[in-house]
Amino acid sequence: MNLKFIYLCILVLFVFAYAAIGQQTNKTSNELDAVCENIGNSYSCAQAIEHYQFRKPEYSKFVSRVGQQLKLNLIDGKSFILKDSPKVAEDSGENFSFREYLRDIGCFLIHVQYYDDTAYLMINDKTGEKFKIAEPPIFSPDKQRFVSVFGSLVDEVGIFQIWRIVGNRIISEFEIAKDEAGNGLIEDAEWVNNQKLS
Repeated sequence: MNLKFIYLCILVLFVFAYAAIGQQTNKTSNELDAVCENIGNSYSCAQAIEHYQFRKPEYSKFVSRVGQQLKLNLIDGKSFILKDSPKVAEDSGENFSFREYLRDIGCFLIHVQYYDDTAYLMINDKTGEKFKIAEPPIFSPDKQRFVSVFGSLVDEVGIFQIWRIVGNRIISEFEIAKDEAGNGLIEDAEWVNNQKLS
């Protein structure tokens, strides 16, 4: 075999390995993801993030928890209550954990834990309207659109969603699940500009 070809193959492998390490570093460098660095359970991670966020004074007037109730204070002074279900361990119900208040787009981001699955809710801070998404949003530079991506190579499942923010509403522009696509699995996305993803 040609020695140059072997060196080229090794170089390509190193480049892919470096890129994979860089992607992982970018994902975990996020302040909230770093909270869960040594936590393997999604609900325990969500609870750790909630406790971390509740220590920040800027959230104290917008969100609080009393027992199984997560209270969100809307702009108009009304409260929006999410109540945890004690039956999550019995294959039904849901538990809610505060993740973030995205004030610049007017939404609370809430982690939802089901028995064997998770999702996120974006709850409008004026109307209380709920929008269910797969994973935390990745915003376009102008914050008028976002993508939500979930992919699991282990389970071979995934979902890719693109949303547009229009006033107090979040409008679904595109959604595809891995089983519908029939090929490939999208695990991550990044905005190149306000219109293009890579």
